[in-house]
Amino acid sequence: KESMDIVASHQRWQSARNAELMGADSWLGVIGLFWLEPGINQVGSAAAALVRLPAGPAHLGELNWVGEQIFWQPVTGPASELQTDRSGLASRVDQENLSFFVVDRDNRLAVRLRDRDWAASKPFAGLAYFPYDPAWRVEAEWRALPSALSMEVPNVSGDLKTVVVSHQAVFTVAGESVALLIPIPVPTVLKAFPDLIQIRAVLS
Repeated sequence: KESMDIVASHQRWQSARNAELMGADSWLGVIGLFWLEPGINQVGSAAAALVRLPAGPAHLGELNWVGEQIFWQPVTGPASELQTDRSGLASRVDQENLSFFVVDRDNRLAVRLRDRDWAASKPFAGLAYFPYDPAWRVEAEWRALPSALSMEVPNVSGDLKTVVVSHQAVFTVAGESVALLIPIPVPTVLKAFPDLIQIRAVLS
């Protein structure tokens, strides 16, 4: 019964993952990434707009980046401060089927543009999965390295960022010992690999 429960739980996770990817706010609907400049950034379908929309008004509004704040000023209506994804859920601006939000990457701000009607033109049948195999249900031991390592990893903008790695995940699969160096904090390990393997970290 326990193995059946595990399989059922795995299948529910697969279904939830597919539902998330097929939704209007799926990452599959992201159609643009625009890096902002301090000061005024034009938003619209005009060729001169920094955040260029594929359709809609030539000038929808302006994003004003001032210090650590970003403000949205639509052509019609009052200005409002937008929250980036740095501290949680980013504010969203909607324009018919389009929506955008501001992301913060190492103090560089960018707009991610999403087409919420993306599935109408690009149907998504869901992800293909291998049958559940308990041999790949891996338990790893989280071990401290003898001394921390400095590594350069590319970020979303393509720049190299120096990170410090202090631990490794060590596990055995198919009779082979494997060690993974993961340059992110422990609580975010599972979030970083939703479609790969599930690691239960044993902290030491």
